[in-house]
Amino acid sequence: ASHATPPVTSGRSMIARTSSAKDAVTQSLTLIRTGSVVLHEYYFANLGGDGKAPAATRTRVAQSFGTFDAWESEFRKIGAGLGGGSGWVMVGFNRRLNMLENYWMADHATAPADTTPILMMDMYEHAYQMDYGAASAK
Repeated sequence: ASHATPPVTSGRSMIARTSSAKDAVTQSLTLIRTGSVVLHEYYFANLGGDGKAPAATRTRVAQSFGTFDAWESEFRKIGAGLGGGSGWVMVGFNRRLNMLENYWMADHATAPADTTPILMMDMYEHAYQMDYGAASAK
């Protein structure tokens, strides 16, 4: 049995295939743009405050990571690994495992399955270069 694509038999078939390919590209771009908007909304919602986690938050994070400081260290290291490049760092609640986890996302369209974002850190250069230049580790 041959698995080769059958030849195009009419102009209509060619148009249908071209439209289908264009639709796939459009859907992909829409997913990326939508992801960008949603992730930035989470990120901007995280900004502000005094930068100190309340005791209840520290306790909940420690339940998943051993200590709050262990979580923060890991979260920062993931960010430093993405610095100068692009991507996102997220602490999210994994509903399957019923725990918090740190994740890195290469772009706006990749996210862990069945996970609710809790804290986002934008590691695309535009997020920090005005304040820190190339020093993403700050």
